[in-house]
Amino acid sequence: MKILLIVPPYIDKKDYPGSRFDLTIEDLGLESISSYLKQNGYHDTDILHCPQENMSCKMLESVIVSLRPDIIGISISFESTDYLGGIEAAKIIKRNLPNSRIMVGGHAATFLYDRLMTECEDIDYIILGEGEITTLDLVKKIDNGEGIDSVNGIVYRESGKIVTSEKRDLIQNLDSLPFADRSHFREHLPEFALIESSRGCWGKCRFCSVPAFFKFGNGKVWRSRSPERIVEEIEYIIENWNVHKFDFVDDNFLGVGKTGKEKVERFCNLIKEKQISIEFHIACRVESVDLQDLEKLKDVGLKKIYVGIESGSDTTLKRYGKNVTTEDNKRAIQVLKKIGLDAKLCLIIFDPWMTSDELSETVEFLIQMDCFSLLHWTSILNSYKPYLGTDMYQQLFNEYKLLDHGVHFTYEINDEKTREIKNICRFVSGGIKYLFESIKDLPDLVEPFKNMDLKLSKPILFYLRFLLKQNTDALKDNECYINMFYRLMTLMAKNELGNDIFERIRNEKRDTLPDTVKTGCNS
Repeated sequence: MKILLIVPPYIDKKDYPGSRFDLTIEDLGLESISSYLKQNGYHDTDILHCPQENMSCKMLESVIVSLRPDIIGISISFESTDYLGGIEAAKIIKRNLPNSRIMVGGHAATFLYDRLMTECEDIDYIILGEGEITTLDLVKKIDNGEGIDSVNGIVYRESGKIVTSEKRDLIQNLDSLPFADRSHFREHLPEFALIESSRGCWGKCRFCSVPAFFKFGNGKVWRSRSPERIVEEIEYIIENWNVHKFDFVDDNFLGVGKTGKEKVERFCNLIKEKQISIEFHIACRVESVDLQDLEKLKDVGLKKIYVGIESGSDTTLKRYGKNVTTEDNKRAIQVLKKIGLDAKLCLIIFDPWMTSDELSETVEFLIQMDCFSLLHWTSILNSYKPYLGTDMYQQLFNEYKLLDHGVHFTYEINDEKTREIKNICRFVSGGIKYLFESIKDLPDLVEPFKNMDLKLSKPILFYLRFLLKQNTDALKDNECYINMFYRLMTLMAKNELGNDIFERIRNEKRDTLPDTVKTGCNS
């Protein structure tokens, strides 16, 4: 039996706005499922990463006709990028291989299972939640010609009706899983290999899809691999692919309490004992930030850490269900500044219920903490994104009284002043992104603007402070938009070249200006 696992082609349409941060990044979920199938006898399993191969739907069709797989698994992890491509891939497959079986899985597929099954009759099954054991169970039933009604963790059709089976238990012993199938590294060797040391999160943040995703299974949500198994896979990757840089995909690498500290201790000791030279990045929650743990990890190769503080307002943190306070955020920031790592704070500056007082509290908190080096300008202008399956998504869905769960829907901020400031920030964000893209084509400007995007956090925060002091009517004046963009460009160029550069770009590249910047140019 031939099995093909697919990351679908990316189809960009205005009805489904948004972009995946890196369309060519490896799909660790499919890699894990592939290796698990091979471990259990299904050796004729391959992965086709369409975005990585720059493969269109038409090109996919020719591959499908050539390979003629019996079972096809499609990853729909991101509703903004994989959804349309996944549906189109299923249609292509069924049109050419009507007797094939198509299963779909991933975060977006799990949350949108009912919509997917309704919109696309070519999809036969949807895998809910973790995919390894469920996929193997389903493949065995299909291979043996048996009924699938006993397979837990899937959605399928029976007599024209959509059926959801019982939940499957979450995989508690992650060490039982084989290493991810990275055979495609032969053609696409990455600078950083993705690796998993744990799954899930013990937090219950209302905006985050991770807790919602693992609700589709039974059992303890946060689970960690043993340090021995983690280090063993690192050695395997180095030996086979000569990749020494790793990006841990864990939502919380550090763990919590005694268990977390023991994991860090043993992991660091093993790296030292085996004299492994690596560089790696991690992410964690605020309450897991510990000076001793980070010093140990830094000593064995930790270079970058991402920490979600989200806000500098206690009422906002409570609304987000963070179960931390601004004092907890303050402590974490102090540790990150002391440790000297490349640390980045993740923020949600705007959300539908944000008040101008809450926004002001966050701006003042970040300025007073003097954490500009820990902030990238994009994070400061970041808006809440409604993730499927989360409490905040459902709240927003109910308040907007939508008839159906869309793949994406937009929202307005209730507080008028905050809404106007967000609109200004949206304009500025579009302008800055366009500026950096334009400079790539103007060689004489590359050097003056080198690394300037890393120095924008401070002027943006101070301008936000300025905007918060204005009344709502003043914020509606287009001058606020233009002033902020001009000021930032002047600061970026370190002198008074800012306006001249803007004039030059808009004159030389007017036809390519995005709408948000055209508005400013024409004023």
